[in-house]
Amino acid sequence: METKMLAEGVSEKDYMEMRAEWEKNHFYFMESGCIVEINKDNTLSFMSLEMAKNNYGNKFKFVVKDTLGETVVSFLNMWMKDPDRRSIRKIALSPAEDEDTYSLFNGFAFERYNEDTPNRTEIMELFHTVMDHITNKDAAAKEYLLRWFAFMMQKPYENPLSCIIITGLQGCGKDMIGRLNGTVS
Repeated sequence: METKMLAEGVSEKDYMEMRAEWEKNHFYFMESGCIVEINKDNTLSFMSLEMAKNNYGNKFKFVVKDTLGETVVSFLNMWMKDPDRRSIRKIALSPAEDEDTYSLFNGFAFERYNEDTPNRTEIMELFHTVMDHITNKDAAAKEYLLRWFAFMMQKPYENPLSCIIITGLQGCGKDMIGRLNGTVS
């Protein structure tokens, strides 16, 4: 079986292995025509091809040896010409809906409450007491508010198309429901 060569002395197998390693944390961003690196903290760094070559050219390269010596073949030049490279059209704050979108949303950092959580009963009682107070014990209003908070937690990237306004005197605890919702959620 003959080895397919993509460039002078670079096999398809070697290129595909290096591409897989590179694309673990890099992609081509089509909107700006630049290379994006996904950092360890999930932030993104945008760089031109020249900057990528300066930063990674010594690590991502092929050294081809022949009777005349060594020739260095740039992986990044080959990757930029590859029609199957990892290319992204859109960067979003919501979960990605397709492979052309890179999502920055990693969910919420939270501690799940269960039956053994200390003070769970007290927290839930306080939450429902505050909810009853805000809604004047109106079951329909309480249900709406609970669903509204649930929507905000489940789909923070979508506009709820409504706004909850709570009025009252300074110091009466208007912001308590928001803080409790963050605790209960």
